[in-house]
Amino acid sequence: MSLIELQKLSKEELAKKYLELQLRVSKFSSVEQELINTKDRLDSEVFMHKRMNYFSQQAFNKTNEHDLLKLAAESVIDIFEFEVGIILLANSEKRIALQYASEGIKLERERAFKLFNLIQTNLNYYDIGVVLQINKGQWSDLHDLLSFHQLMVTRVAPQESDLTLYFIGGVLESGALNYNPVEKQRADAFGVFAQQVLAQFVNHKKASLIEDSEKRLTKLANVFLGFGSDPIENIHALTKLARELLRGDFSFYKGLDKMDLFAYSSAPVAAQPYLAVEDVLFLKGFIRNASTDFHIDKHVPESVKVRRERDGKHVHLFRTLGRKVILDGQFTGVLAVCFENGNVPGEEETQMLNIIASAIAVEEKRYNSLIVLSESEERYRSLFEGTPHGTVILNPVNKNLVYANPAFCTMFGFTVDEVKHVKFEMLHPELSSTFISLKESSVTNQSLVVECKRKDGSVFHAEISNQPVQINHTDYLACFYVDISLQKKAQDELIQNNAELKKINSELDNFVYSVSHDLRAPLLAIKGLISLIQSGGNLDEGSNAEFLQLVNDSVIRMDETIKEILEYSRNARLAVKPERINLAEMATLAHKDVRYYSAHTVDLILEIEPGIDLVSDRSRLNTVVKNLVANSVKYARTDISNSFVKVSAFKKDRDLIIQVSDNGEGISEHHQKKVFQMFFRGSNKTTGTGLGLYITSEIIQKLSGEITLESVKNQGTTISIRLPLEYQE
Repeated sequence: MSLIELQKLSKEELAKKYLELQLRVSKFSSVEQELINTKDRLDSEVFMHKRMNYFSQQAFNKTNEHDLLKLAAESVIDIFEFEVGIILLANSEKRIALQYASEGIKLERERAFKLFNLIQTNLNYYDIGVVLQINKGQWSDLHDLLSFHQLMVTRVAPQESDLTLYFIGGVLESGALNYNPVEKQRADAFGVFAQQVLAQFVNHKKASLIEDSEKRLTKLANVFLGFGSDPIENIHALTKLARELLRGDFSFYKGLDKMDLFAYSSAPVAAQPYLAVEDVLFLKGFIRNASTDFHIDKHVPESVKVRRERDGKHVHLFRTLGRKVILDGQFTGVLAVCFENGNVPGEEETQMLNIIASAIAVEEKRYNSLIVLSESEERYRSLFEGTPHGTVILNPVNKNLVYANPAFCTMFGFTVDEVKHVKFEMLHPELSSTFISLKESSVTNQSLVVECKRKDGSVFHAEISNQPVQINHTDYLACFYVDISLQKKAQDELIQNNAELKKINSELDNFVYSVSHDLRAPLLAIKGLISLIQSGGNLDEGSNAEFLQLVNDSVIRMDETIKEILEYSRNARLAVKPERINLAEMATLAHKDVRYYSAHTVDLILEIEPGIDLVSDRSRLNTVVKNLVANSVKYARTDISNSFVKVSAFKKDRDLIIQVSDNGEGISEHHQKKVFQMFFRGSNKTTGTGLGLYITSEIIQKLSGEITLESVKNQGTTISIRLPLEYQE
């Protein structure tokens, strides 16, 4: 309508036109908003479908069921913009949860199983695939577990399977304000996603079954290829293989008649009860009397029934899959696999059991042919195994040990299986190769005493003799061992004791001579002085004082000698008493006690590393420090003014190094090797006993340490001591 036409209209007509125009604008706005909402919904659906496609791509890379469930739980949050996602995998027939995964919430095992019991009970009233939308106020018992604001729940299950997947996604009360309410399209997509996860799970299951079949066939082939020469060991391996390939809890093979073989294998789970021999006999009877080669029964041995009922298990789930083993048309034994959880193997597992049973029949035939040979060999073997001396059969070409009797294995610390991989040179690296040569007749039938090396590296001595033997037209060498370790040890101890006894006798001679001299000399001096005083008439007071001083000096010398003898005796007979020691304090007190041994001043210098934690015998170490500091004071040079004795200590690895050094007279080079000998005096300057450094050396040995001396004449002496930071017996 033009402007001119509008101007001709009345006010009422204009108002009517305005209302019509306003109504049309409102209709357009409503349509526009509806288009916007539709676009947002489509964008959301496109986003969800993109996320679902991304989930499918990621799911292909998952190698196990738990990782797939974990990815699905994470995707519930990413795709549907929820706060929590939970996936439960359950066995519908047994009504038990097998695995679970959660995201956005920490779900303990007990809580997860309670959640499963609640969900599966309520969902049983609805068809599989139905998506339930649950709001706060509904399912109060579920709310007690999750404290939810809004949830979506559904379940899906593959055909011809007793497995079910349960899906839970939604928002908790704590995060309700941060998430949008769940609209219908998200609920519909939630059901689609559950079906998508189910498809991935089924595909993964099929791929796992194919891969599992390949692994089982490979394992079956590897066991066959790894057969050893012992058919009994092979039958045990086959019995164990039957349990592993069929995923049973127990497996056994029971032979009949004279070949009464029994092989048994159980799953490595501590909670599993042991299948006793009487249980095996019970089950064998049902299988033996069955009309077919294969037999699956639900009969439970009485002892197994008692244990299962006591442990709260379901007795009706016990199953046994049995197979009669036929050898040359004769029934020779029963192979069976038992299942505690009610599993019934499929056709593939049954075929594998058939293959294993056939392999056992072959091994039984080998066993039957070897048993006669084994009996004859046993007679000769008993001769070797019954002897208390080590015996081995040796291949002289490759130096391998073909056979070793138990005494030899015990002697060298090897098991029977380990001995098969041991070479002769490993036991006797230094033994001449001519000892094991069959070409030189002059070197056989010989006997040698040699060092022998055990498996753990320790060494013992044995007398070895050899003898050529022939087995199955092959030349071998038999070696016979007699352990003479005790005799050798006794001989070595006797030699050592003789050497120590000679040393003790020599020291005792010196000790008796020197002690008698050092004790007798002061007594003779005292006796002479007393005689002089008695025969001297009226001596003046000064002479009497001088004689008495000489008597006192002699008494002091005798007292010092007796003290050092006591120190020597105490170190030899008293046990070490470890305690924590402050070395700086000990050195300071020692210097304080001996600083007046010389009229010349000798300063003490301490260079002790901080933080030293020394544990040793306080009394013994105090004697050592006091002796060394006293020597530095006694033999200080009088021609210098800066005489010192320095006590240093520092840690080195797990030891403590103590050094006592001075700038005194020093010791001449030809005397240095004798200073630690009993009663040796390197100087006439003092009247000591010569026991000081000898006792010091003996104490250091008692404390598991070492002592060394370095000295230069007229320059000084340094004595170094190495002690363990913590004394141990």
